[in-house]
Amino acid sequence: MICVPGNHDPYDIIDAFEEYDVNLHGKVRKVCGETFAGWGGALSPFNLAFEPTEEETKAGLEEMARKIGKDFILILHNPPKDTKLDRIISGEHVGSPAEREFIENTQPKLVITAHIHEASGEDRIGKSVLFYPGPFYAGRYGVVTVEGDKIKCEIKKIVLGRD
Repeated sequence: MICVPGNHDPYDIIDAFEEYDVNLHGKVRKVCGETFAGWGGALSPFNLAFEPTEEETKAGLEEMARKIGKDFILILHNPPKDTKLDRIISGEHVGSPAEREFIENTQPKLVITAHIHEASGEDRIGKSVLFYPGPFYAGRYGVVTVEGDKIKCEIKKIVLGRD
């Protein structure tokens, strides 16, 4: 298991992630032969607990870029700007410009995001596949299969409240 914090998580969650050796925020890790990099939190209009600024996000991603090779998977809480995954119900794109720039420059093979509950699905930035299955509270989760350069993303649904 590897974790990045969401915007509702307190900054202290990083200490717990470190204690259990699952922290991916601002880190690069090898898991099962794959290289993962991660960045958590997201800016919002609600002044929540874990909201790194765009400047902090850009600096954190640039620091990770020095440790990443060409073939990696990026785990983000906030989706990159101007994609199918950052559009809120009003239609406005609210994702991170710093994350988009990072993806454009580094081209991870897969980017898994979250945060915008109404914007599940799949998109691309260059060669990078972007995926967000939607929120678990709505019974959705994702299954991703990576075989070399082939990536298959599936949105699954749990039927909640069975008798």
